[in-house]
Amino acid sequence: MEKEKENKIAFLDVEIIRKNKQLLMNWYTKSIASGRLINYHSNHPWKQKINTATSMIRKVALLSEKEYIEENMKKTKNILFKNCYPSTFIDRLINNTINRISQNPDNLPPDNTNKKYIGVTYIPGLTDNQILHKIINNKNINYAHKPNNTLNYIFTKIKDPIPKDQQNDVVYKITCNGRDDDKCGKWYIGTTKRQLGIRIYEHQKDAANKTTNTGLAHHLTKSNHIADFSNVEILDIEKREKTRMSLESIRIQQQISNTLNFKEYFDNISRKVYKTIRKDPTQQLMRKNNAIVNELFKENKINIREKFQLASTAAVAPRLYGLPKIHKESMPLRPISSSTRVPCCKLSKHIGAILKNIISEDFNIKNAFQLKERLKNINIEDDEVLISFDVISLFTNIPTHLAIQTIMKQWSQLEKHTNISRKQFQNILEFC
Repeated sequence: MEKEKENKIAFLDVEIIRKNKQLLMNWYTKSIASGRLINYHSNHPWKQKINTATSMIRKVALLSEKEYIEENMKKTKNILFKNCYPSTFIDRLINNTINRISQNPDNLPPDNTNKKYIGVTYIPGLTDNQILHKIINNKNINYAHKPNNTLNYIFTKIKDPIPKDQQNDVVYKITCNGRDDDKCGKWYIGTTKRQLGIRIYEHQKDAANKTTNTGLAHHLTKSNHIADFSNVEILDIEKREKTRMSLESIRIQQQISNTLNFKEYFDNISRKVYKTIRKDPTQQLMRKNNAIVNELFKENKINIREKFQLASTAAVAPRLYGLPKIHKESMPLRPISSSTRVPCCKLSKHIGAILKNIISEDFNIKNAFQLKERLKNINIEDDEVLISFDVISLFTNIPTHLAIQTIMKQWSQLEKHTNISRKQFQNILEFC
């Protein structure tokens, strides 16, 4: 929970200010904001540079009360200037944007219902705006340039790799080669915060002394096998100790049938939270998705076009990645699960479109512009306080069965927007 300070509280892209029992809005950016935009001299399409600058100016103008616009425009001009935009060019864009806003005070967006959008690789002199306009010549088709030579593509490896034995904070795997004709094929998974070479030397020393203090040493001593210490594999690199220990446990769970680790090494991972699966279920889930779609089509609940749209043909498992929180100590990752190509992705979107019909606008804010509109005529008394709440891990803390029960309680409203039966709809929710 965050409480107002000096009659101000930040929310989304605005700072809400209490003044004379009214709520005023001011454009807001965090103190850690880098101010980086597409540079004026970058090899991006000219239209893209203009739109980047115009979008920023428009946001500042629409989110700021009149008394703050002049100061905010100076900040905006300074940001654009630091990104190499010429001063005269910035002034012209600001004037043009302000004039357009004054001509459209209700801020009504253009009608793009029938427009289609395509991405085109930007090649100067070949796919410029004038040439594409002549080729496409269709007002209902909009195109956007996209660069292929990104920094990530050009600079894939800019540093010499650190030798394996000098790396630290790692989760590693040592394979047992067996002996002579007795091939083993099992492996030991461990973790260390020190250099890997030091930990491997300790394993070699334990094996030479025939100790049994680790699962690997115990196995080598009892079976007289030989471990492949020269080809140790690094599975993960993680500086945070608790996270690294969890990664070690997960790696052991993934390969539990072939691991040499003692049982207590992997008992610390809760079976109530994680479940080990022996094979990738993607193909099975894809077949189940297509069976649901075929059933809906046979019962005339969807047409042939929707059938092909909802069918899953080249699905993949969800991809987990993280974005670093650069403003926090040790830069922890914000985990993001990408489900754009999972088996039920298209079917989930179809159900989501139906659910949108019963979502009340009274409890949802689409963006900062809508927030400003909602708070326009609200008065606040002197004994009232502005606060904002941030729920930690909101979606993962909501039980799935509870969410489905809540949705199905609204069936009397949902059935007005779909011809799918109640039982089918609930089954699809449980599947997705």
